[in-house]
Amino acid sequence: MPLSAHDLDHRLADADRLAACFAERAAVHDRDGSFPHESIADLQASGWPGLVVPVDFGGAWRCNAMPRIRRASRPIHTGGPQSRPTPHTARRAMQIYDADTSDLLRSQYRDPLLRHLTRTIVALVRRFGPDPARVRVIDIGCGVGRTSLALARGGYPVVGVDPSERAVEVARSEAQATVPEVKTEDAEPQWTGRTAFHVGDASADAPVDWQGAFDIAVCSEVIEHVEVPERVIGYARSVLRPGGILILTTPHDRAQWTIMDDYAGHVTRFTPGEIEALLAGFDVLELATEGFPFQRLAMRAYDRLLARRGGQHAFDRFGNSPAYHVYTALMPYLLNIDHHLRGLKRGTTIVAVGQRR
Repeated sequence: MPLSAHDLDHRLADADRLAACFAERAAVHDRDGSFPHESIADLQASGWPGLVVPVDFGGAWRCNAMPRIRRASRPIHTGGPQSRPTPHTARRAMQIYDADTSDLLRSQYRDPLLRHLTRTIVALVRRFGPDPARVRVIDIGCGVGRTSLALARGGYPVVGVDPSERAVEVARSEAQATVPEVKTEDAEPQWTGRTAFHVGDASADAPVDWQGAFDIAVCSEVIEHVEVPERVIGYARSVLRPGGILILTTPHDRAQWTIMDDYAGHVTRFTPGEIEALLAGFDVLELATEGFPFQRLAMRAYDRLLARRGGQHAFDRFGNSPAYHVYTALMPYLLNIDHHLRGLKRGTTIVAVGQRR
């Protein structure tokens, strides 16, 4: 019998076999992310028969029973909420921004969860702002422009703002390379173009000319990096018109803290109740989580593997490993399954939609 979601949630611990299986059975995949059926069958046969895998990438799925997982005898990670990083530690731990540009872009565009969140955000923007010609979008904490450019390719005029000068420079370069009719001048938002990227701090006051100027604000994977998230939410509220929509994503549940939170420079994770409190100036229209059970299981497995080996995550090594190739090929399909369980609110990432009062 398959495990219930309740049972699985309380047994997400001993997933070392999954990580080892990924590493040992990594298959050669082509650049578009295809994954040979024979390799998936081999992966199942080699010791992880409980994976949900696509029998036919065109449509059908098969789900085998999940194997029993022993409960962890000790916490997976000793950091996190009990010893929360200081702001200085958090900034220092954002190691990916120290990588070369190619690795930085690969980390943003190849990561299955980030890609899944981007698709989720684009779908929400389309739902709440179906006419791109009449919708002004701001991407708060835009980073290298992953979400901004996805929206721009859908026809939305987007302003991206981020405190990192390097990230903004990379976003502008990517915009010029991938999005037509781009406006990237350091001036007022140019609505006739598709994107405009600016260096700015969402913990400070928004420019006067931006206040009340936007219909939709996206704030994806930002508030976990700051000590006072209320300021970022206040920034978002100030730039939205009355009735405007905020789309927010952030890591869920401090009990899920892993080495990857340290690597990403996270200060904390949030509960749904804390997000509702932060959105006091909004009517919360939706609040769910993505990434249960499979993304959560994969993160737990990788965290345990690093802890057992006494190592730290390093994208320049992991990003070129066979295990990462398997992860990027297989996880998008599993995240689609996770998406159907978002209402359980047990995933790795909170997705909330609020409407400004």
